[in-house]
Amino acid sequence: MEWGGLLAAAAAAVIAIALTATSAFVPATRSEHVVALEPVADVSLTATVALSEAAWGTRLEMVCRYPDDAASEAPPEGWSYVLVVTADDGTTSELSTWRARPGSTTRLDAGTALDAGDIAAIEVRSIEGSRVLLRGEPAPGG
Repeated sequence: MEWGGLLAAAAAAVIAIALTATSAFVPATRSEHVVALEPVADVSLTATVALSEAAWGTRLEMVCRYPDDAASEAPPEGWSYVLVVTADDGTTSELSTWRARPGSTTRLDAGTALDAGDIAAIEVRSIEGSRVLLRGEPAPGG
């Protein structure tokens, strides 16, 4: 084999190794499904939750917005909420709690061991009394 052929073969080997190494470290494109939570009570907040599959279950990324005009009814420390998922079998899990003030946007990352297709509902509840404020139901299959 002549030098040109050896160099070409070596270059091809280096490229193949680089591509293999890159694909091992770059995460696969994850499928994401966004659920808009609808008001169940008379509240002025809005929220969306993006669900994406993970090896351990489902990752949830929530964005919740609170209008400035709610300032007159806000307690000094803000409102306290809890993010809850309900499984197909009716069991519920509290994933995270947070506090918010008027005019703020909350971004929250949480996770559950449930597969996306096993989540029947996602809710934002008040901590006081666990009253459901917003609710969304992912489409079957996540």
